[in-house]
Amino acid sequence: MNTNAESPTREQIYLALKRPFPADKISWRVGATNKEKTQGIALAYIDARDVMERLDEVFGLDWQCKYSHADAKTICEIGVLIEGEWVWRSGGAGNTDVEAEKGAISDAFKRAAVLFGIGRYLYSLPSVWVPIKEHGRSYTLVKSPSLPKWATPEGWAAPTPATQSKTPTSGAIENLDADRIVELTAVKTTIVDLYEKDLIADAHDAFYDIEDTEEKIAVWEMLKGHSKARRAIKEYHDSLQQSEQLEKEAA
Repeated sequence: MNTNAESPTREQIYLALKRPFPADKISWRVGATNKEKTQGIALAYIDARDVMERLDEVFGLDWQCKYSHADAKTICEIGVLIEGEWVWRSGGAGNTDVEAEKGAISDAFKRAAVLFGIGRYLYSLPSVWVPIKEHGRSYTLVKSPSLPKWATPEGWAAPTPATQSKTPTSGAIENLDADRIVELTAVKTTIVDLYEKDLIADAHDAFYDIEDTEEKIAVWEMLKGHSKARRAIKEYHDSLQQSEQLEKEAA
């Protein structure tokens, strides 16, 4: 770090840590498969070396890690120096099927890093079914899926609740005038009513009919007390994206 520059705030550090990785840094593996073993869910992950580089970028030499064992698990503790204080996070993992001990060390390291926000966004990616092929005793993807825009360094700068509902932009309501807030509150009420009537598709459409991004974020904030409705809307939206992906691949 440049000691002559003004020290970054904790918020700036956290934002730098959780920034998405470039698409070429993302690897994919097959999760659940269909009965015919022709389709599988694509699961994204990053390499431990990329996590190390992210820690180097943000902290320079001011980070460290140490390992221990608990029963059959490997425990990794990562410490970072912030404002003269060491902050620690830890994660554990069991041996993997390939290079068991090495895999446990790598997985434990990455799980500890997730607690600092590194790569955590990957858990929010929509579940996408993709064609797979047999590779030895396992399966691999025929083609890697495309990342949604919010999961890229460029798109992450302006996330929307539709694509990153776990961490939507906050404070959008305060930027609207009183009359518009009243109108959007009525939209929120309509969405909740539709959800309670089990009209998920209609609730989804009512939300996505909001064209202005800031207003959409504001309504998402208003729905904070209706977590089941928000989850249903996001899951329905993810299913639509998945269907579109499969149609494009089949074309």
